[in-house]
Amino acid sequence: MKTLAKVLLVICLSTTVLMAGGRASGWNKRGGAVAAVSSLPNPMAFPDTALGDISSIQTATFYNVGQTPLYFTRFQVPPDFEIVLNTCVAYVPVGQTCAISFVFRPTRTGIVGEDLYLFGNINYVYVQALIGKGI
Repeated sequence: MKTLAKVLLVICLSTTVLMAGGRASGWNKRGGAVAAVSSLPNPMAFPDTALGDISSIQTATFYNVGQTPLYFTRFQVPPDFEIVLNTCVAYVPVGQTCAISFVFRPTRTGIVGEDLYLFGNINYVYVQALIGKGI
């Protein structure tokens, strides 16, 4: 599971930069300041969880790495995961963080890899990878 998580981390970080048009630094094409986000851990691994059970809570920290306050306007949550606490519902000042806590509720056995999509005042859709194993 650790090797899979490392491979997915590289893929997620690469995807984040590509989706930002290579501009994850917080500047747009015209040189103006824009919001940018990064998160740890990404991907987020959950413990093996029996069907019908709920995992322990796992928390991802989101960093405003842009040059202007960050805000999210929509959270598209995948079906096998649930947000249980979200401090990212207000503006996040430059250089500050917010956190989203999740639980895993598997609907099938085996490895479950799904993505949380975050929309806001960033020039791309941010992807937080979530991985668990239903047993």
